[in-house]
Amino acid sequence: MSSNARLYVLIAFFVVLVGAVWWLLGDHGPDEGSRTPESEPKPPRVAEEAATDAPRQTRTDVEDEQDKTDLLASAAGMTKRESRRRPERKPQLTGDGVIRGAVMDKRGRAVSDATITLLAEEYGASVVGQPSVVYGDVVQADAKGKYEATGLPLDKQYRLKAAAPSGFSVKRTYLIDAAPEREVNFTLEDGGSIEGWVRNEAGEPIADASLYPSQREGQDGGIPGQQGQDLRSITDDEGHFALHAGVGSWRLFVKADGYATMETPSFPIGTRDAEIVLTRGGSASGTVLHEGTGDPLPDVSILAQSKVYWQNLYRTSTNAQGEFVIEALQAGDYTVAVDDNTYMPARGDVSFSIVGEQETSGLVLHAAEGGAVTGRIYDSETHEGLSGVEIVAWVTSRQAFPRSGTSDADGYYRIGGLATDGYGVGPGEVEGYPRSSWQQHRNVSVVAGETTDGIDFPVSRGLALRGVVLDERGAPVEKARVVAAREHGGYMDSSGTTNSNGEFALYGFEAGQSVLLRASKGEQISKQVGPIVVDARGNRDLEIRLEAGAAVAGIVVDGHGTLLANMDVFAAPQFSYRFGRSEARSDAGGKFKLTGLPAGKYQLFARVPESRTWGGESGVEIALEAGETKTGVRLVYDTSSKVEISGKVTDQAGNPIADAIINAHGQGGRRSYGYAQTGADGNYAIKGLEEVEHSMSVNHHAFTSERREGVVGGSKNVNFTLEARGGIEGRVVSAASGQAVTSFEVTQTRGRRTRPEPWMQQDFTAVSDRDGKFTLERVEAGEATVFVRAAGYEWGYATTLVRPGQTSSDVLVRLEPCAAVEGVVTDSSGSAIQGAAIFAGALPRNEWERERNALTRSGADGAFTLESLPPDTAVLSAHHPDYAGGSAAISNGSAHIVLARGGDIEGYVRVGGQPAAGVSLSAISVDGAGRQSARTDDNGFYVLKALPPGLIQVRGHYGGGGGGRNLEQQAVVEEDKVTEVNFDIAAGTATVAGAVQIENVPAGSIRVTLSVASGSGTEEMTAQVQERDGAYSYSIEGVPAGACTLAAQVYTHNSLRSAAPITLEVRDGQAVRQDIVFPVGGTVRGEVTGPLADSESGVAVLRGADPLPVLDLMSLERLFKERTLGGVQVTAENPSFIIQNIEPGTHTVVVFAIPRDVSSELEALANVRIATAHVEVRENEESRVDLRLP
Repeated sequence: MSSNARLYVLIAFFVVLVGAVWWLLGDHGPDEGSRTPESEPKPPRVAEEAATDAPRQTRTDVEDEQDKTDLLASAAGMTKRESRRRPERKPQLTGDGVIRGAVMDKRGRAVSDATITLLAEEYGASVVGQPSVVYGDVVQADAKGKYEATGLPLDKQYRLKAAAPSGFSVKRTYLIDAAPEREVNFTLEDGGSIEGWVRNEAGEPIADASLYPSQREGQDGGIPGQQGQDLRSITDDEGHFALHAGVGSWRLFVKADGYATMETPSFPIGTRDAEIVLTRGGSASGTVLHEGTGDPLPDVSILAQSKVYWQNLYRTSTNAQGEFVIEALQAGDYTVAVDDNTYMPARGDVSFSIVGEQETSGLVLHAAEGGAVTGRIYDSETHEGLSGVEIVAWVTSRQAFPRSGTSDADGYYRIGGLATDGYGVGPGEVEGYPRSSWQQHRNVSVVAGETTDGIDFPVSRGLALRGVVLDERGAPVEKARVVAAREHGGYMDSSGTTNSNGEFALYGFEAGQSVLLRASKGEQISKQVGPIVVDARGNRDLEIRLEAGAAVAGIVVDGHGTLLANMDVFAAPQFSYRFGRSEARSDAGGKFKLTGLPAGKYQLFARVPESRTWGGESGVEIALEAGETKTGVRLVYDTSSKVEISGKVTDQAGNPIADAIINAHGQGGRRSYGYAQTGADGNYAIKGLEEVEHSMSVNHHAFTSERREGVVGGSKNVNFTLEARGGIEGRVVSAASGQAVTSFEVTQTRGRRTRPEPWMQQDFTAVSDRDGKFTLERVEAGEATVFVRAAGYEWGYATTLVRPGQTSSDVLVRLEPCAAVEGVVTDSSGSAIQGAAIFAGALPRNEWERERNALTRSGADGAFTLESLPPDTAVLSAHHPDYAGGSAAISNGSAHIVLARGGDIEGYVRVGGQPAAGVSLSAISVDGAGRQSARTDDNGFYVLKALPPGLIQVRGHYGGGGGGRNLEQQAVVEEDKVTEVNFDIAAGTATVAGAVQIENVPAGSIRVTLSVASGSGTEEMTAQVQERDGAYSYSIEGVPAGACTLAAQVYTHNSLRSAAPITLEVRDGQAVRQDIVFPVGGTVRGEVTGPLADSESGVAVLRGADPLPVLDLMSLERLFKERTLGGVQVTAENPSFIIQNIEPGTHTVVVFAIPRDVSSELEALANVRIATAHVEVRENEESRVDLRLP
């Protein structure tokens, strides 16, 4: 059973989940961690070179002791020097790019004497150790602090530095065809300059030397991450440099072609006469020999790397005699290895040392033929090969340089020189096709000296969206960027640039998908277009109009009015937090500015970087007209309610673990999410959290992940000790013959399972081995289940115990032979349906899984073939966006799946009689299948298509006012008919508020809701509970007149407690005071016996003695929402339970146990085990109830 399925059903069993369901259905804040279409690309970490031709300026000596003002003023000479020289490349590139902006000091005053240096960085396969600068420019700010650089080449990453006597600042930006102009503003930070010369031993200047600053005193390692890259300086033709950095002392890592790198002693800011002398360094030489024959190997690529400085990488090749020489090496320890597209190291790396400027000779490297991956990339419809496509292979178990091959005229490719290891293999961009994604990659197990063939990549253009981009006057716009995203995915699925006629074509869509479009160029941007439903043959004649982009500027402050720097600020189109989001970060003065926004309504939020908790209190709603710049916006981020969780991550020996990712996911009535990465000391701190219980997880590629529940925000010393990962080795054989299965796919998952889950489709690794052997690395310690599938066999599995740091060997997986299943998908008239996704068993409930985790898809004739299936598969299901899902039993090796058209639900969402745009709605059938989603358009209209006939629950969330409202209605869907479901949300004026009387608990774990029965279903409003001096209170505003029900629950990581519901009658404009009292009540204690192992289980106390209803998802949810008084989880290891503070009366105690390996809610309902008993609860007394599961 998938984690989503388990969560959903357990939440249905405990109102913990009922409350969370609303968050799963709608958009209630920006989508954490999602990358939006407007996000700028973030380049990989590489390097640059630059040249200058200005004459050297006269030095000015600086006293050793200076105050801060003198240090800052020492930069004046440097800024004048930079303003008179213009770095040039050979040849200097040009383009249509423009970067403009303003330079301000911390008080917001213009800096007229600022110099802005622009360097365009580029990355190439031949560059090792540092990136290259392909373009340079220097401009001067005017009297108002404004600057502009024109004629800049496009499709480049730029590093910009603003420097003046009053400080400095560094920024990065990216110019592309569709956005050739950028505004980059600077707020100068305190600092100064270090100036000097880089020369060789003869006193000659060294041009184009790179200097990276570091404040890591007493540590080796060179560039300190992004800071060193940002502050990098480059010498001019005279060997002179002027480096800006913050106040203090800095060591400089210096790198220049033809010279040994070095790390200098510390220089204080204000130094004007630093003399740095680079030497030619030492060298290393040797020979590469064939491991088998001992013959020297010519034209073999060699890579040497420092053991200390990751930047010190050196590549060369052997000559005709198999000899190599690597020069200009810094003194220290190195490794050298074969790094070639044909050969691989036969005996590993060879270590050597460089002493002074001496040569280390006689190195011998042994090479053997590496493994290879071969295959073909081709059009999935025409089967024609695609030429010139780069296919990349990367090691999945460790950091290593990737290898690649390019497809030939027929689409065939080869990647060689691979060591025995697990690799991810995937295609790069293919012109005329949708951009590749991680789902397209294949996992491949490679054996040195052998070729793994058949790693093919069929790619589909899919259906196209075609149209034109026009400006405000109706003229076509060339080089406009057009992006498209699935309505409910929110990520950029396809993008392109318009031609000279303003035309665009975006590929990769399926019929029935709802797609959103947006176009932009420079400061012009379009409104969101759509949702557009993709036609069976694609869409043509789409029209997108650009308009002047709007902007919003303001400040971020805390509850006391203190300006907050380095806060993430987001502007999200109202009700839509995924597509079209714009973001910025507040500067040192708390100021922010968001630009390039289309006209419309937005919600602005602020949060702490790396926190995923959006302060609802910081939300501000604004409306922007085309081209408008709104200023003076004030975002208040209440830091008083924000806490952090901190601690340390170590291994079993107590050593700190760096680069571990720690996530915290809040539970209860307040949203609280965050993450952090451990530093070299293993410490972490997750900031911006609420004081609620959190579920925490720690992940690291070399260690077994760990979870911890119930961690309250504000906790310190939350330490984790991780076990090393291990490995699994085994063989795959035929159960019938005992012979090795030589070609198969394998994956593994933590825990003991009997069947794989749909998401595992992405994790299978292709293996080709004559003995049927496989190796799985980086396996988490503990019980693990290995799954194997191969053509002509049922999927097989085996369980094993993986010990930390060890490999579990001799795992044997026996596959039972099976015949292929031939199937066909048609509509009710017998017409073939192409592109239907095929699944074993029931359809996945999650839309994401239905789109990505199919076993196969039906062809143009509706036919499909499955050569391998999970054991005991009796039913196949199919999904197509134009049809309701369907299934069919397998009979005599075949299956005919008939998909009905289903019915539609459509309607309007209105607030106070006005259309509500961007409201997210979902339809869920009684059995949990057939879930569809939609979002209202500008008229408040929505359509939920191709729903299965029967009872459907329509849910939504309206995010405006009063904390938002959850919406719910039920409807009956009929085949080929449209059912109308409207939501008319009353614009209420009443307020319900009061105290919450309960003993000490985190305020965020209390959830208070107000359910309002309206003519269009049920509306649920949520309050945020506040705590002051141990007293709790709540307030819900904008309540409509009428009858309503007030409810409250307290959530912990494994339990739930409810207050008795209160019925109220509210009048317009009325302020109702209603306190909520959690009863002291009695206690129910007991123990569960029976089969709890391999199950998700819990015990709940339900109000009253009424019998349980017929089990379906809707009745279960309603039952537990209306009747739950309290509940806890139980396990086979801890079957006892105690549920406290239950109101007196006769109640029902119920235990549920759901098998962990079920794959859908429908299967869960069919296999759930239940036991019930009645109990009499008396105040301040304990009642005993033992339950036995059947």
